[in-house]
Order: sequence, then C-alpha cells, then structure tokens
Amino acid sequence: MKEVLDIVRAAFLLFSSASITFGADAISSISAPESVARGTTVSVEVSYVVSTNRDILIIFQKNSPQWTNFGEERISVSAGSFSLSIPVAIDANTPLASETYKFSVSLVPENGDWNNRLDEKIQSLVSCIQAPYGGTEEGVVGPQMFTTYPTEYPGALRNPMKGFRPDTIPNNYNEKYATITRSYLRWNELENDLSDTIERIKEVCDQKWADVEQYGIKVIPRVNLDWDGQPGNEYWPADMTVGDYSSEQFKERLVRLISRLGECWDDDPRVAWVQMGFIGRWGEHHNPHPTPEIQVLMGDAFTQAFQNKKFLVRHADEFTDYDVGVYWDSWAHIQQIDKPAHGAGIKALNEATDRWRTHPIEGETAYNWGQSATQPGNDPDDTLSDPIHREYLIDTIRDLHCSGLGWIADYNPSNSAVSAGAEEVQKAFGYRFVITSITCDRRADPDGSLSIAFSVINTGSAPFYEDWPLEFSLLDPDTGDLVWRTLLDGVDIRQWHPGDDWDKDINVYLDPALVHEIEVNVSLPGFSRLPEGEYLAALAIVDPIGQRPSIRFAINNYLDGGRHPFGRVGIGLDVAGSHFLDDNFFDDPMQDERLAYLLEAPPPLDPRNIKGISISDGMCRIQGEYSTAETLRVIQRSNDLSQWDAVDVALSSGNDFEWSEPIIGEPKLFYRVLTEQ
Repeated sequence: MKEVLDIVRAAFLLFSSASITFGADAISSISAPESVARGTTVSVEVSYVVSTNRDILIIFQKNSPQWTNFGEERISVSAGSFSLSIPVAIDANTPLASETYKFSVSLVPENGDWNNRLDEKIQSLVSCIQAPYGGTEEGVVGPQMFTTYPTEYPGALRNPMKGFRPDTIPNNYNEKYATITRSYLRWNELENDLSDTIERIKEVCDQKWADVEQYGIKVIPRVNLDWDGQPGNEYWPADMTVGDYSSEQFKERLVRLISRLGECWDDDPRVAWVQMGFIGRWGEHHNPHPTPEIQVLMGDAFTQAFQNKKFLVRHADEFTDYDVGVYWDSWAHIQQIDKPAHGAGIKALNEATDRWRTHPIEGETAYNWGQSATQPGNDPDDTLSDPIHREYLIDTIRDLHCSGLGWIADYNPSNSAVSAGAEEVQKAFGYRFVITSITCDRRADPDGSLSIAFSVINTGSAPFYEDWPLEFSLLDPDTGDLVWRTLLDGVDIRQWHPGDDWDKDINVYLDPALVHEIEVNVSLPGFSRLPEGEYLAALAIVDPIGQRPSIRFAINNYLDGGRHPFGRVGIGLDVAGSHFLDDNFFDDPMQDERLAYLLEAPPPLDPRNIKGISISDGMCRIQGEYSTAETLRVIQRSNDLSQWDAVDVALSSGNDFEWSEPIIGEPKLFYRVLTEQ
C-alpha cells in the first residue's frame, strides 16, 4: 500500500500546482463511493488546505454504535492546497449491508489521532456488497436490500445437546435447561442370556426413554456391569461370571452387545451420543481399567457399530488410537485438574488433535470424595452460588470446551443466588449462536429468488456436533404462522466454532471466535404455491427428523415455536411500510414450550376433499376437510386448468375449514385444495 500511495503523491507533485496557505486547516470536499465491495480497494477523493505538515485519516466504518471499523488509511501531506485520490482497502469480512456505513475523512496533527482532528467531513449512507466471483467489480445493492441488527438475547437458552444434564428420571425432564439426560443401563436388563434377542434392548430403551422427544430431550446412554464394587450391585448376565473382564466369553459377548447397541442406537433420534461404559465401577473405566487389549477390542467394535453417533471414553489417556470424545466424571475436581487422565489430559488431547472441534467433551461434577470442598464445592448449590467456585467451573468449561455436565444439574432452582449462577454456567456450556446482522432483498417475485446474507458468531465454549439444516421461511405477517419453508444448501453449522485458548485472568479466548458470513439465494416456489403479499422472513435450525425448529439463536427476534423473524419482505409487490420489526412482536424463547422432535419422518399426507363450493352475494365459498395438525393447506385458483395460482395458505387446526373470496364479473374459475407437511 505504501508503494501505491507514493505513486499517487508523485503524480500529484508532477502534474498539480499547489498554493501554500498559512494559518488554514480545512477539508474542502470529499467524494467516496456510495457502494463498496468487500475485499476490494476503493478511491476516496479529498480536497484540502493545510497550514503545515498534517495527516489525512480516512476511516470506513459502521454508521452506528459501536462504530466498528472495516477500513482505514492514513497518509502524511505537506502544507498547501491540494486534491488527492487516496486508496482505501475494504475489509473482506465487512458484513453486507445497505446504506449502513460511512466514510469519515479527518485532518489530524502528525502525531494526533481522530480525537485531535482539526476538521472532518463525512459521507454516509454507504452500502457494502459482495464482489462478483474473482474480482474487483462493484455492483449496486443499496435500495434493493435492507439490513437489520438483531439484539442478543440476554439470558441463557434451553438448546439441544448442551447444558445441565440430569439423569433419566421423568420428573427431571421439566428442569429449566435440560435437553440432555444420561441413561444408565444394566447389561443384564438389556441381555441376561445368550438367547436374548435385540428386541429386548429396544423394549428396555423404549420403556426408559418414553416420551423424551415430547420434552425435546436427547439421551446419553451408558451400559454398566458394576455399580460401586459392593456385593449385590453387579449386573452381569446370568450365563456369565461376575467380575470376569478377560475371558474369551466376555470378549465375544462384549463385541456382540456393542454391535447390537449400534443397531438400536446409531439411527435413533433420541440418542445424542454414547458413553462407552461397560468396564469398571459405574462404567467409568476404573477398578479395573480397560487393558490395552480391551481398548482395541472395544474401540474397533464401537467404531464399526456407530457410524452416525459419536462415542466417548472415560479417560483422555486411553483409547488414544480412536477419534472419540471424553466424559470426565469428576469434572473440575481439584485433585484431578492437573492429571493426565483427566483435566490436563483433555487439554493435551485438544491441543494435539483439536478433538473438541469434532467430538463432545462432557461429564459430571463429583462432591463425594477427596478435597471436592476446595473445588468445585460442597454441592451443586455451593458451586453455583459461590463466585469463586462458579468462576473456577466456568474457566474449566471454557478451557476444555465442555458441552454439558451432570450432578451439578441437581441444584435448587428456588434459591435466587443459585439460579442466577446456573444461568451464567448455562451460557458458557456448549454452543451459543448470536446473529449480529442480516441483509435481505426487499422484494422478489413468487417464481424468483431472495438474496440473504447474515453474520453469526458462536460465543459459547463448543461447537454443535451434528449436521442439522438451516431453514428459511416466510410467515404470515399478522399471526406469525408458517406459509412456506425451504432448507438452505451449503450451510454447515458444525463449522460455527467458538474461540480457543481461554485466558482465565481476563475471561476471553485469546484465539477469538470467527464471525461466519453466510450468503444464500433462496429460490421461491412460484405462483402456484406462494400468493403475492407481504411476509415475515425468518430463519431456524431444525432437527433433521421431521424438520421441526429446534436450536434457538441467541437473539431477541423469536416467535414461539422456534423461528426467528428478521424483517418484512414483499413477494410480487413492495412492502407498504417498514421492513423492520417492532420488538413488541417477539416472544421470549425461555417462556416458550419445549420444542419437541419427531422419531420418524411423518407419513405422506392423505388428499383433502372439497366438501362443497357455492357462489352467492358476489362471493365464492369453499368448504373442505382440514388436514391433521402440523400441515399446510394451499388453495389454488385457475381459469383454464393449466395455470394455477395460490390464493391462500394456512396452517391446519384439525378441523374442517371454510374459505371465501369475492367474485368479480362472471369468470370461469376452478379451485383445488392441496396439503403439505
């Protein structure tokens, strides 16, 4: 850049005549582009007069708090009156936005900054667009798009596969943040004899996990053989020897059961991930530890059985030849934090392999042994209410990228200090997706497309580890009901990573989280499916089975049911009023019902019947059967049976319906009713 500036200055000295003006310091005029393409360099024309050597400071920035800078250039000039063309590089990560930025051009002393400016001129209402592929050309985006900046939701959220993790007891499902639960399963209840079939495993799981999907709960199963080393607390099958971890019979049965668990769980939407278990007390791989032979046996068996679900090991220094997560069941215990099998081991594994980017790290706090009163505290309430304990716990969550913890989930929510601490910890667990800006076309034709760009950052401690789709939808502007939806290709939310290298002294990641820029063109379905009108444009992350909204973004733009509207768009027409939404329209996500998910894709819809059509008093009336809940009803009209136009779209309510519209003149019209998921 210095070389370019020197050339510009040399050209000026050769071909311009300068007049020296003493006692004056002023910017006569500036001329900057009204639209810039990010990642390019633009020219800003500046005319000025200075009494002595000065600096010209050009800042390209957002024209609202926090006044974020996305480009800056500073050059030194000599006394005189000149006009100069100054190149300014536009940051490649500048969010796309219409009429949102400004160029600020200031005269400052040679050693001064913006606060010491002698004069300033501003060009505002500058837009930022995406440069075409490969290049530096600039298009015009301004009036065709609008940009909104959602405010972050201040509280913690109840989101899938993260957070406080109670054990599988039905009354725990209503705990404030619970979306995961650990399920202990005894080997002899799943299989008590060689002759037991895989159906027994399915029946036990169905009984223990009944209705978890209605609460939005995902299960983390662990099979165990020995509860606590006490006689009578072993769960070996009747045809096997208690405590026999080394015989050929044990090895064969172990591999067989792991294979069967894979058949049952690998495609089960109720299962979040699997803790390996089996060996030692509580399935925690101690008393005894798994031998090197058993590690290979189990590692191979789990790898083959679980192609879709991730599986986790108890100790970070075991099963080192396998890509696995970790469950540390004395999380943040002062006597284990620096041990290679536990806290220090997880940190070393993460540093060596970036394991946390692809596999969950979780576990439970422990309050029943050693010096637990020192850290993490005497009990869950102590951990969450005491600032020293709570900060220590949060530091370990941030440092090791923890997704969730048990035992501490047994806190007392009626204690206000404990509850406030729980909210802080919940915000630190796992992922937290904050949308900072969204840009969208102001209008589109029903058979055209909408361009959308948004910026999202993960301010949590871990990624989301599953490939769940991002949905774009159009909603009724008055009720918020769904009108049309589609899944967006090419968006991988697993890549929305948080920061790394936690500094506990200043409470920040030294390697900060990246702002992810998502840009998509949404193809619209056409006149036969999408009536002309005004709609709310919305985003949602959906559970793949049934495609229901599931993950909540941490923004205030929220409607009950899981969708995030961000503005009004016109389909086939211009929006009459503002594109921006009033905050009073939004719902509180933590007051919303739990977001249930489906266990299997819904069956095909039955055709809907029109029960009757009548024309009277200048109105056409249709009576018909409503479809079951969670479906859309589309009424289409045609005058030639070849071209159909959608005239109404509504969510079903489980009842028959009646719809009407005025008839103008005496046209020949045909109607039909369609339903879709």
